[in-house]
Amino acid sequence: MAAMKKDFGAFELHEKIGSGGMASVYLGVQKSLDRKVVLKILYPHLAEDEKLVQRFEREARAAAMLRHPNIVQVIDCGRHEDVAYIAMEFVEGLDLKKWMEQFGTPPIEIALQLISDMCAGIEHAHEARIVHRDIKPANIMLTPGGIVKIMDFGLARKGEDSTQMTVAGSVMGTPAYMSPEQATGEAVDERSDIFSAGVVAYELLGGQRPFQGDSYSTVLRAILTVEPPSLAAFNPRARGGGGDRAKDAAEGRLEALRAHGPGAPGPRERVRGDGAHPRSRSAARIRAGPDGRGGDAAQEAPVAPPRPGRVLRDHGARQD
Repeated sequence: MAAMKKDFGAFELHEKIGSGGMASVYLGVQKSLDRKVVLKILYPHLAEDEKLVQRFEREARAAAMLRHPNIVQVIDCGRHEDVAYIAMEFVEGLDLKKWMEQFGTPPIEIALQLISDMCAGIEHAHEARIVHRDIKPANIMLTPGGIVKIMDFGLARKGEDSTQMTVAGSVMGTPAYMSPEQATGEAVDERSDIFSAGVVAYELLGGQRPFQGDSYSTVLRAILTVEPPSLAAFNPRARGGGGDRAKDAAEGRLEALRAHGPGAPGPRERVRGDGAHPRSRSAARIRAGPDGRGGDAAQEAPVAPPRPGRVLRDHGARQD
């Protein structure tokens, strides 16, 4: 792609690197500090909706409050010529979706570290009452040194405003990783992120997503009605209660994250699998595995392995 340089207020746009439901994404430079940044620029036709623009900016300011090694930092937000934007730190590496497409399922010890780091970043956001609402591999950067960085808080929302943002009537989020609440257009809170993190953990450990389908609607239907296959069917080492505590370790990290969720234990039981939501038993199946182990089993998780940088590089993470 030919290099491009376009003035954009305090920034210089160099290359369009993506687009989403609400905004285009550019690689750029912050002029004052001469550093690389990533800019998310709201589509012009959406800029006409002042309420949506204000929400976009409000969410950016909320995300900018977060300071954590496993979260991509929001460094600025504002408007240039009436177009709203968010500026984020530039992170070298690959997103987890591209990494798995190129190199396959990571070694199980490394998968556990990635899951732990992902949960640490989500937990920090939840402590600030910020819900990401689009946790998925494409929103998880993996640096050449093996550090997880959760990015794209463009759908993030403070806890007191948990309704879904929609564009042209569409529920925002990525179908395969949506929680049941998102799939049905209900209000979401921290528990939605935990469900999505469980789907990512399942994919990292088992090599495929738990809910499959050949269309948007069939995936959403699967989330609401289908019991996900046992992880052990794809990766015997992920079986709970065996000599290798891989599944229990991931389960323990998700359980620790769940403990920071909102409300009294009653409402949170949906994550355990005995709540009122029709998908609750499948949520438990992701968490508990084929033998129904959960709860106390999570307390037997091993100490987290060393940082995954070297192993990931050997497995193909470092890009020339």
